Amino acid sequence: MPADRPQRDTTTEKRIFCTGCKIIKDQDQFDGSQLKKRFGSKLTLSKDFKLGYNAEDERLKLLEKDKVLQKIWCISCIPKLIEEFFCSGCEEMLPRSHFAQAQLSKHVLDDDRLCRVCAGLTMEKIEAIRVGEHFKADKIESQLDQRRGARSTLKEKRVDDDDDE
Repeated sequence: MPADRPQRDTTTEKRIFCTGCKIIKDQDQFDGSQLKKRFGSKLTLSKDFKLGYNAEDERLKLLEKDKVLQKIWCISCIPKLIEEFFCSGCEEMLPRSHFAQAQLSKHVLDDDRLCRVCAGLTMEKIEAIRVGEHFKADKIESQLDQRRGARSTLKEKRVDDDDDE
């Protein structure tokens, strides 16, 4: 290491859990805007976190299904996480263009977000139930199930093909 560059003390290095790649990383691998969203004020390398923050505890919370974490993404995860989103209807990662803007802005959690096709089918189903057309509602429900089933059978076929090789 060059003599003109000061050595960093890694024992006091601030570590943060990235909810995108699910890895504990150094603070300098996070964008200032992400730090501001998560901790409230823009942090520099000299400032301290809120008292009580522990990156290992954040990682363990992610393993518990009912816990909701405040999202913070490292610099390398930001582009990947804003290009594709999870649709809870067809249970697939889809490009941003498959979602309405309202779905992206209102539904922060992946469990609530639906792509345009699934959202349209769900609205048709709700309308059919409201009007009393239960046969039509059952037909739409089967279409939604087929969308879920088609995705899962494709994944199973891919896994089976990989096993054969």
